Order: sequence, then structure tokens, then C-alpha cells
Amino acid sequence: MRPIFPLLRILLLLTTAILGLLPLGCGVKGPPIPPQMVPPPPVTDLQGRVVEDRAVLTWTGPGRASRRVMEMTGFRVYRARTPLSESACENCPLSFEQAAELNPGPQPDSQMRFSEVLQPGYRYTYKVVGYGAGDNRFEDSNLVALEFP
Repeated sequence: MRPIFPLLRILLLLTTAILGLLPLGCGVKGPPIPPQMVPPPPVTDLQGRVVEDRAVLTWTGPGRASRRVMEMTGFRVYRARTPLSESACENCPLSFEQAAELNPGPQPDSQMRFSEVLQPGYRYTYKVVGYGAGDNRFEDSNLVALEFP
């Protein structure tokens, strides 16, 4: 009667191993997962200058390099304004407010331009942020500071 116990023990171990593996290979597929979309690169060539009493900003919208890059719908221009009477502080946080929303049309990689009238006595700092469908906000551009005495 002794030889049956090792055989029974082996059979019990094999049954436990097979039952333990069943949940891993049930054969049911999950829902399809779309490929991971990546945001477009931020604007890096934002430039600004004062022309008479206006701030004129120019930049090139980043193109869509591949189908995995999210499509850009437009740009938002943000402005921070501080009085020139306050000393410039490099590490102080700036309070940006939206100055404009621009739609580049069918070619988001074209040359973009924005201008607005400045009030004297202020230091203006601008940045541009692209956005996509569903109001996805992309990375901030470089900052441009202009002074209008």
C-alpha cells in the first residue's frame, strides 16, 4: 500500500500546478489598446520685440512629425505684467494671464505672429502654450521679456 502514496502525491502536485495556471491562460482577449500618443514638442523659438507701442511676438509652431504625435489645435499666448518700479527678480513666480488664443489653421508648423498694445511703465513676460483636441495643454514655450518705459 506504500507505493500508492508517492504516486498520489505526484498526481496531487500536478493537478494543483495545472489549476494554478488556468487563470493565466483563459484565452479571453482584453479590449484593444491604441498606441500611446505623445505630445508635440514645445515652442522653442519664441521671440519678441517692441515696435512703437506694441509687443510683437513671433514663433514657429512645431510640426506633426508622426501619426503618434498628438495633433495641435492652436496656441494660447500668456502674459505676466510687473511694474518697472519693482526690481526684476529672476526666481520670483510670475502670475500669467491669457492674452490671446490663436488657431494656426491647417498648417500648425507655420510662422505664427501675435501683437498687442503695451501700457507704459511695465515689464511684460510672454510664453506660448500649444493645445490639442479635448483641450489637452502641451508644454510651455521659452519666456520672452519686454520692457516698455
